[in-house]
Amino acid sequence: MTEIAAEPILVGHIAQAPILECAPDLGVGGAVARMCEARRGSIVAVRDGCCVGILTVDDVIRLNFDDAHVLTQPVAAVMSSPVKTIRQDATLREAAMRFRQEGFRHLLVTDAADNRIGIVSQTDVINSQGVEFFVHLRDVRSAMRDDLLVMPASARAGDVIRLLGECKQDAVVVADDGRHGVFTTTDVLAVINDGALDRPVPCPRPVGRKRHASLGRQGA
Repeated sequence: MTEIAAEPILVGHIAQAPILECAPDLGVGGAVARMCEARRGSIVAVRDGCCVGILTVDDVIRLNFDDAHVLTQPVAAVMSSPVKTIRQDATLREAAMRFRQEGFRHLLVTDAADNRIGIVSQTDVINSQGVEFFVHLRDVRSAMRDDLLVMPASARAGDVIRLLGECKQDAVVVADDGRHGVFTTTDVLAVINDGALDRPVPCPRPVGRKRHASLGRQGA
């Protein structure tokens, strides 16, 4: 009996909607608060109905938090622009190749009339297809990292975030009296929004027994 090939999953099937939007003159702190509340890794800046940029967690990590005014500056000063787009009828494989080849991790999803209808991230693609799908598009050795970051639980959260940005990695292993956990880019926004940059890095999620495939940072 001949097996029928499964229909490919399209970008439009997994796009996050509605799009989280803000004015480009909104302060970075306000944008981070909205991203935390919506549990999103990006927010699109819109002026006069047009998308003029995107602020992602990757942009936030690269900020200089030694500057007392870093969170009051407008989104427009630190956002990525122009915003990369992809059609809703593109396949996840096409999206994965774009992320890999062009070095960013968020795409604005548009319909046939170029209306914006959602956001898709590299993480969305991995979660939908499994990490093996993404790694398959790369040389296995290039997907592995031998520069694992390890910090003590007493480390200042702001220093850990700075390390993530400087080393262009997604996660830091936190060692706490013989126990280990992982602090990732998804934890960064909450730390900033809570004003906890000068506190010890939050108690991280414990490292499970399953293998963790670190794909490395691909940029915004």
